[in-house]
Amino acid sequence: MQELGIVDGESSPSRSFDKSFERISFRDIALQHLKAIGVHASVEWRGGYWNTRDRVDVASRTRWTEKQYVPDTREVYINSVFHLHDLLEPHFDKKMQETSRKIEEEFEKLERSDKKRVFVIRKLLRGLSLFLARAKYLERPPREIND
Repeated sequence: MQELGIVDGESSPSRSFDKSFERISFRDIALQHLKAIGVHASVEWRGGYWNTRDRVDVASRTRWTEKQYVPDTREVYINSVFHLHDLLEPHFDKKMQETSRKIEEEFEKLERSDKKRVFVIRKLLRGLSLFLARAKYLERPPREIND
């Protein structure tokens, strides 16, 4: 007869449903983030705005206005690139450190409403891409063979 007991789901070897999670590397995280930046860059850039809808509860005849903020897609893109920058910063070479410093100084001079901010961030993304190429970061390591 099998003995019943409590199994710790975090340390149990039976977590086969989530084995891919255990193998995610820092490189994979960076590549997933690059993919997300591509998605943010490929939409029409527009400022944020509020959607408002008048709502009515028929049963109680109550009226109210519902507001929902639609984010500025330019800011979403800018924040995504900055996040990738912050993830990779500890690994920067001298050239990327200098590029980063120059672009950050240029970015800080711009007002939040200045549309040139996106173009400065595009320079940062190009610098990050060049760094990733120099570091051979995008090359895929040999596949592991699982028995």
